[in-house]
Amino acid sequence: MKTRNWDFLLCIHGALLLWFVLFVFSIFIPDGGETAGILAVGNALFLFANIPLAVLSFILNAKDRFSIACKTPIVVLSILNIIVGILMWLFVVMLIQMP
Repeated sequence: MKTRNWDFLLCIHGALLLWFVLFVFSIFIPDGGETAGILAVGNALFLFANIPLAVLSFILNAKDRFSIACKTPIVVLSILNIIVGILMWLFVVMLIQMP
């Protein structure tokens, strides 16, 4: 029985990581925060989708659901997205604790 190929998750991980990089760079653009405000809407994806998606990718990688060419990149992007997810949660906690 042929199992489904989950290589499309590599594109999703890359898109989430690219969104984070664009958001970080948009903070330093001198436009009064307009670009960062627009991109901040997508940060909810980091809070609720990044870490579970990375864990799902690790599980699927252990079950050999990715092609040989995608095994290493999916692990690297999953680790990076877990780090980004943790950083985003820490940022939210810091914002909540502000006076």
